[in-house]
Amino acid sequence: MRPEKLPGQSSVAVSGDPDVESDEAFVVGLSNPANATTGKAQGTGTIVNDDSNSPSPTIQFSQATYSVQEDLGWMTVTVTRGGDTSAAASVDYETVDGGGTQKADFEYAAGTLNFAAGEISKTITLLVNEDAYLEGNETFSVKLSNPAGAVLGQQSAGQRQYH
Repeated sequence: MRPEKLPGQSSVAVSGDPDVESDEAFVVGLSNPANATTGKAQGTGTIVNDDSNSPSPTIQFSQATYSVQEDLGWMTVTVTRGGDTSAAASVDYETVDGGGTQKADFEYAAGTLNFAAGEISKTITLLVNEDAYLEGNETFSVKLSNPAGAVLGQQSAGQRQYH
């Protein structure tokens, strides 16, 4: 509700924007008085920023490491988005050889995860191959890159272990 204007008062329209920023100042000047003199010809107004100070949106794995049995199965990896999730965001992912290698131990996977506004998690299904070799635990990595509408969190590259 707008306060009522008193005689001799003026209004200044202020347009809002979604940017999180500091308070902003503006100057109002008076000129060409009629049947009066101007005591103080300028005044300063302050626009108080009322935008949300939500933390920057981040995208990362929900866990630093995952583990699964090597028995011709799959591993589900969850990617989460935190902070301000009110806008769409995306991130690329790709598997990377470690002690285990693609085709022999796991199937190469790459793609883009697209988060709609308000969406906070996505899953990636990674195929693990069983081989005939007696071996210890093997690992490979999944890497997140090229975020749009967010930044990468601390858990943006992680090791996946299978045995």
